[in-house]
Amino acid sequence: MAAQSASQRLETTPSPPGGSEDVLSGDVSPSSTSGHTTSDWDEVARRTRIECPVRWQPLINPALWGNWTIPAEGLNEDHANVAVMFLMGTYEAEDLFGRYLWARFCEDFADWGETEFQYIRRGIFIAFRNFLITNGVYLNREITPMRRLFAMAVDQGKFHIWTKEELEEAIDEFPKLNDRLNDPMPRRQETVTPPNPISPQPQDDPGDIKKKIETLQRTYEKDPSMKYGGEKYEILDNKALAFKFECDINGLNDKGYAMAFNRMLKGEARDFYLQNVNGSGAEFDIKTAMTMVRDRFETKQRRQEYITELRRLDLARMMRHNPDKTPEEVFNLLAKKFELLVIATATLSATDGPFQRLTAMNDAQKKEHLINACSDVADTQLIAINEAETYEGVKSQLRDILSRSRTKHASQHVAAKVQNYTDPMLRVATMCPSSGIA
Repeated sequence: MAAQSASQRLETTPSPPGGSEDVLSGDVSPSSTSGHTTSDWDEVARRTRIECPVRWQPLINPALWGNWTIPAEGLNEDHANVAVMFLMGTYEAEDLFGRYLWARFCEDFADWGETEFQYIRRGIFIAFRNFLITNGVYLNREITPMRRLFAMAVDQGKFHIWTKEELEEAIDEFPKLNDRLNDPMPRRQETVTPPNPISPQPQDDPGDIKKKIETLQRTYEKDPSMKYGGEKYEILDNKALAFKFECDINGLNDKGYAMAFNRMLKGEARDFYLQNVNGSGAEFDIKTAMTMVRDRFETKQRRQEYITELRRLDLARMMRHNPDKTPEEVFNLLAKKFELLVIATATLSATDGPFQRLTAMNDAQKKEHLINACSDVADTQLIAINEAETYEGVKSQLRDILSRSRTKHASQHVAAKVQNYTDPMLRVATMCPSSGIA
């Protein structure tokens, strides 16, 4: 590739290595301009079949769009930022996710290290990082600066299997990841071929599916808590979302879901599945298999039991039934039971897909239920003075109130014992002045 001429360079102020501070997010100042017209970008989009988002166009030279390899004369800021944005557009157009996205990312950036990543603008870095996480690629955001984070991700050599905690934290910050996990079909079917050839996305074959299921099984063997056994308070759809995610990152989908479904089952649920679903001789898709298992264990009667139990949660009653425990210990038991029941009484979202999200209480409703469950215990009404805004905040406040209340009552109890011990001595002194007690 020929060296870039001065007239081709962006008119915006270049950023220093390591990412500029003039773009702290994905936004571009309205005053920024690259001197290129909309027709320039229209022509580029027709030529490459990958569009550059409008908000990034002021930072990108359209003459370089589509050239994502490192030029012979070495990488510079313009080439680096074009490469990242163009490849991100390619990944999105091909709807890559999880293990496939990670494999392509590692292949396309195999020759990049911290030296190359230092040219990426901060705003583009953040957009690329968020895109990868939202589409199932784990990045340890505690690693800084970002050029080191990306260089280490390329060099790690093995796809990172998300833990349950990592997944929950990522979904909390990147809700679109949850949407991707709940979307059973790709958004687009076409494959986009950029100007420079990229290896095609690998496809499943029967022999390959078996190997992927074996890999999935090892994940469940390491963490049996991910399995569903149809036991009390267990909700199939709550664990099925994690199952779908594990399948996706292992390259399983469609038929692979049904073939791997029994790997996430244990106990009575697994026995029921093997005898009545898998052992029936008929072929079931994943939606039918999940419906049969759910209907067997999550009956209307059991759900009503959960609702009744939730309504009857009462800290005062639990303290009477657990006299050997401190108020804080009983409260921790109540909070744990409450959180189980919140999930157990959640409703399924209306969707035609096999993997359904649960709609549970919102944060305000959880706060109200927890406060009401503790209202009959002395001093818990003090929370009304400065009630926290979140459920977790209220839970912490109630625990602190119970701890202080126990300390206060313990002090009063000790004082009473001292008084009872001293009073008889005073009576002796009054009755027998010669006793020497004064």
